[in-house]
Amino acid sequence: MNVLFIGIGMRYKMVYFAHAMAEYYTLEEETALKAIYKHFPDYLVINPRDFHFSRMHDYLELVKNCAAVVFKRCLGFITAGVWLEINFAKKWEIPVFEVTRDSIVPYDFLGEIPLNRKETNNLFKAIMRARCLS
Repeated sequence: MNVLFIGIGMRYKMVYFAHAMAEYYTLEEETALKAIYKHFPDYLVINPRDFHFSRMHDYLELVKNCAAVVFKRCLGFITAGVWLEINFAKKWEIPVFEVTRDSIVPYDFLGEIPLNRKETNNLFKAIMRARCLS
């Protein structure tokens, strides 16, 4: 864990933004971030795109240090990595919210079937192909 990050976490309330890597640096990501900043004005938003860990465990450590987790679906799906992050938050009794088109709402985990890793990878490949064609 980065010592600087731990020091920051001691001074600020933090919210983790769980979202698919395929949406990093996109308009969808920016729109969601604006909603998160509006809903959590006094929080430092932790965006995993700004960290370059090689293990999922390190991202989960970021989650553990946050007061809340906000996630975003990718084309209506909860991807495998996002599912790990929000379930980890649930295990640690960290409130989980979903950012939708026009609001941020508490998430209840009822009846959800996330994408598995293979399905997530296939979705990412399809998104990348579509971006290359446009």
